[in-house]
Amino acid sequence: MTSAASTPSGSGPGRLVGIDAARGLALLGMFTAHLTNVQQILDWGEPGTWWVVAAGRSSVLFAVLAGVSLALVTGRDHPLRGPALTGARRRITVRGILIAVLGLGLILLETPVAVILPTYGILFVVLLPALSWRRAALLWSAGALAVIALPVFAVTAVALGDAGSTVHQVLLSYPPVTFAAYLLVGLAVGRSDLRSRRVLARLAGGGAALAVAAYAAGRR
Repeated sequence: MTSAASTPSGSGPGRLVGIDAARGLALLGMFTAHLTNVQQILDWGEPGTWWVVAAGRSSVLFAVLAGVSLALVTGRDHPLRGPALTGARRRITVRGILIAVLGLGLILLETPVAVILPTYGILFVVLLPALSWRRAALLWSAGALAVIALPVFAVTAVALGDAGSTVHQVLLSYPPVTFAAYLLVGLAVGRSDLRSRRVLARLAGGGAALAVAAYAAGRR
């Protein structure tokens, strides 16, 4: 899901420029990851290897933005309720199914890249109940999924060792539990007041702090 409603509940028309810029950055990153040699080792002293930064991070950014988009089309920081939410869930279900079918078609055509669309489509449907959750519930759920993501992936990888390439792409290339956590974080972000500079500053500061902590932990 790469589009979002332009008019939030209770406010005038307009776009969130930062979200559009992030989508553009993610798109450029995906092109880079698929069209350049991202298997080499990143060396900050060698500019020719900087392209490697796009590997993996672009799909994660897309997943977070997909969650943001789910929030934007269901009321932004004033979530839809009742029949309006039911209608939105119905539309998202149809969109998720179409995205998954399109992705599976690309996999069957033996597209020479890992196709993330089936994972997105499935998660759009699976996470429909989360559209009515509060931000705290979204973030706690994302945290819980992040904790169990690696063990679940390990068990799944062993269980699906002899499965076909289609199953591997959907369940291993882009692990649903891991990417569900990213979508829930994006949904929580989208439920914030993204027109508030204070909120944006907190999101930027918190995101930077989490990135530093994650990279520091990853080097140990």
